[in-house]
Amino acid sequence: MSYKFYPLIPNADQLEIGVPSINVIIPQVADKIPDALELYEHSLDYLMEVKGNRSNFNAFRTHINLLLNWLWFVREDPIENFRRNEIRAFVDFCNEPPEELISSAPFAHFVYDKLTCQYEVNEKWQPFVNRNEGQPYKRRFETVKSQLSLLSTFFSYLCDVEFVDRNPAATYLKRLTENNMRDVLAADEEVAEKALSDEQVRAVWHTVSEMAKKQPEIHLRSKLLIATLLLIYPRISELASRPGYSPVMSSFRQHTDENWYYFIPRSKNGKSRRVACPRRLIAVLKEYRLFLGFSPLPEKNEKNPLFVRHVSGTRGRDAGILNANLGKEQLRKIVLSVFDRAAESLNDTAAAELRAFNVHALRHTGISKDLASGRSPNLVMADSGHSNLASLSIYSRQNFVDQIGSALEKDF
Repeated sequence: MSYKFYPLIPNADQLEIGVPSINVIIPQVADKIPDALELYEHSLDYLMEVKGNRSNFNAFRTHINLLLNWLWFVREDPIENFRRNEIRAFVDFCNEPPEELISSAPFAHFVYDKLTCQYEVNEKWQPFVNRNEGQPYKRRFETVKSQLSLLSTFFSYLCDVEFVDRNPAATYLKRLTENNMRDVLAADEEVAEKALSDEQVRAVWHTVSEMAKKQPEIHLRSKLLIATLLLIYPRISELASRPGYSPVMSSFRQHTDENWYYFIPRSKNGKSRRVACPRRLIAVLKEYRLFLGFSPLPEKNEKNPLFVRHVSGTRGRDAGILNANLGKEQLRKIVLSVFDRAAESLNDTAAAELRAFNVHALRHTGISKDLASGRSPNLVMADSGHSNLASLSIYSRQNFVDQIGSALEKDF
């Protein structure tokens, strides 16, 4: 079988604006692979975090790009099926790639087209390079270790945002090497169970509430964001604008007269879910909507954006548009700015810890508090959309009555 791989990831200085020729490839893949688009978004988000160091960025891009191509064009499989056997098959493929994927010299990923005034995929580029003419392609053992180490760090990130629930690269790396590679594996052990303490939660909520009182035109939005992340613990991507999805006010939907839920049409692996809303969250939503001049609660099919922009977009599809939702990066900045302000009221240790948390810590906090309160784990998992209980994403009406009823009295 003949394969064709693509340079799917833009250069570091093009991450935020993209490359048009890539935008043709990704939708075609997304039609076949359920989680392809979300995996691609997570890949770009991760590379945004490491782009400050060019050599690190290039190394991560090389191996993440290889992984995406192998998953989509060789295996034709979602990443949720990626286990230890798959990582071994991926490494074997990279050790002995097909001849059509090997070039005799390295070529740039993209070339500038003077006619279109845009960068396009370089047709000469190939993922593997063999400079030894007449000799078979061969990788050194150290190269394999480096690849697994880099991918282990990437999988740690995917675990941290709960897109996957395992790190097959770390597992294979541990078995492959004589040493345990403790520095690599230590990161894996730290990713999943970080949550704010009760003191930190109180500080965050008090801080954002005071910010909303002083500058409601700016921070009532911040208050709703923090309340949503803590009380119904969605992934940040489920609140943000992204290709093909933009949350609106009517994402909050009425179940009965007093019961509301937040509807997520496409979550992990393309699944949808309903997340039961406590009264406290609906009260914050009412406060936000009344300030914006809306009715207290959303109307059916209301299209007003949920986290409305305060300034117009400057690039991409939302350039010049004010009435649009915020993306993931803008939402992250809001949360982290609240963390920084809240840290000022804490002791040095708690403050340093809070400033080190990422946005996803609020999801861990909400889930942890619900479980500690004695709420049914099945109902918590139904709300969280956790992959270990994905089968509960489709449940009977009676189960949802129990789910939404048990959420009503949740509070900080």
